[in-house]
Amino acid sequence: MEILIYTFAFIFGTIIGSFLNVVILRLHTGQSISNDGSRCLSCSSALVWYELIPVISFILQKGRCRQCGSKISPQYLAVELFAGIITALIVWKFVIGVSFDMIFFASFFAVVSYILLVMSVYDIKHMIIPDEFVYSFISLSLVFAIFFTGSLEHALSHIFAGIIFFGFFFGLWFISKGKWMGLGDAKISLGIGFLLGFSLGIPALIISFWSGAIIGIILVFASRFFALFLPPKYDSLKSEMPFGPFLSFGTIIAILFEPSILDIASLFLLNIYG
Repeated sequence: MEILIYTFAFIFGTIIGSFLNVVILRLHTGQSISNDGSRCLSCSSALVWYELIPVISFILQKGRCRQCGSKISPQYLAVELFAGIITALIVWKFVIGVSFDMIFFASFFAVVSYILLVMSVYDIKHMIIPDEFVYSFISLSLVFAIFFTGSLEHALSHIFAGIIFFGFFFGLWFISKGKWMGLGDAKISLGIGFLLGFSLGIPALIISFWSGAIIGIILVFASRFFALFLPPKYDSLKSEMPFGPFLSFGTIIAILFEPSILDIASLFLLNIYG
C-alpha cells in the first residue's frame, strides 16, 4: 500500500514539475502562464496531449521535438523528476496515517520545496533569483515561524535566526560588492532562518556550503580538463556559479532528514579520522 502512495505522490509531483517548467520558461517574458498553450521553442508547433506527459513523453521522444526533431532542453526532464522525487519524499516524511496536521504540513513543505526548485532553476539559467518567488518563500517561512513553531519563544528564535542569517549573507554581499554572494542569496537565507530556526538552519547552511564547494571543485577540474581541447573563451573557470540552488538543496535536505549540527560534525570527523 505504501508503495502505491509513494508512486502516486511521485506521479503527482511530476505533473507539478511540468507546470513549474512552464513558470520558469515564461516568467518575465510577457507570456501567460495559464492561457497560452505549450509549443516547441524551435518550430512553434503546438504540442498535443501525448507530448505533454511528464517524464514519459521526453523519454519516448528521445528528448527531441516530434515535428522538427530539435533537441528539447533536459531541464524539462530534470525539473519533473526532481519535483516527483521531492513530493514522494515529503509524503514519506510527513504523511503518517491520515492526520490532518500531517497532510497540512506535507502540503506546506511541498509548496515551499516547489518554490525553492523554481528559484534554483531560474538562478542557474539567468543568474538571478526572481523576487516574486523569494518573497513568497520569505512570507511562507515567516507565517510558519509565527503560527506553527509551537510557542512565542520558538517563534522569536526562528525570526532571530532569519535576521542573523540575512546579516551574515548581506555582509558577504556588501563587502565583496556582489562578487562572493548575491543579494538574492541573502534574501533566501532570511527565509531559511524563519523556516528552520537555528537548529536546522545552521545544518542547512553548512550543507549548502559543502555541496557548493564540492560542485565547484568538480567544475574546476572539469574546466581544466576540457580547456585542453576548447578555445580560451570557453574556459568555465572564469564563469560564476549561482549559490541559490545550493541554499535550496540544503534547505530541502534539512526539511526531509532534520540533520543536527552534531550529526554533521560527526560526519566531518569520521571523514577526517576514518
